[in-house]
Formats: sequence, C-alpha cells, structure tokens
Amino acid sequence: MSDFEDKLVSVELTVPIQITNEFDVDRNGNSYIVTVIYTADDDDPVEVRVSLDDVVNTMADEYSDPEGYQHMYVVAHELSRCSEELREKASYVEDSANAVGRLFDLD
Repeated sequence: MSDFEDKLVSVELTVPIQITNEFDVDRNGNSYIVTVIYTADDDDPVEVRVSLDDVVNTMADEYSDPEGYQHMYVVAHELSRCSEELREKASYVEDSANAVGRLFDLD
C-alpha cells in the first residue's frame, strides 16, 4: 500500500436525498434518461443525463452472448409495451383536447 492509502479512514455518511427520473428528447432527436438528485435541504439539484443510445449500445455489448440475448428480448418487449402505453395516453389527451375545443368552438 502507498502512504496515501495507509492514511485513508472509512466513514459512513447518511445523506437524505430525493431522486426523480425523467425522459428528455432534445431538438436533434437525441433521447436521454435524466436523473435529478436533490440532497438534504439544497434547492439546486444535480442532474445526470445519460444518452439512451449509449444505454442501449452498452446493454447490447454486455448481453450479446448465448446467455444474454434473452435479456435483450425482455428489455425490448418492455420498451415496446411502454411506447404503446405512451401512444395510447397521448391519443387520449389529444382526443380530449379536440373534443373540448369542438364543444366550446375553440377552433
């Protein structure tokens, strides 16, 4: 061990945090998983942005073997299921907004 490693002291810290996850698409069509982290009483959160393409490519690399391909199918299925659910909800909101507009002649 180096002298620096000999001087290290282990300490456990308990820090209250709040985390929220979001999904963002920028103007160029790049998708991001965004994690917003609030620590203790700090009003300014820390934002961590991870490219969805990077996540998918890393997963494809890690699971591209005979034992891992099934996991890729499971994730692909879940992403398809989520996309369909979002389309249905968006369509419902769009239809509701159009119905309200027609009801009050807002067009």
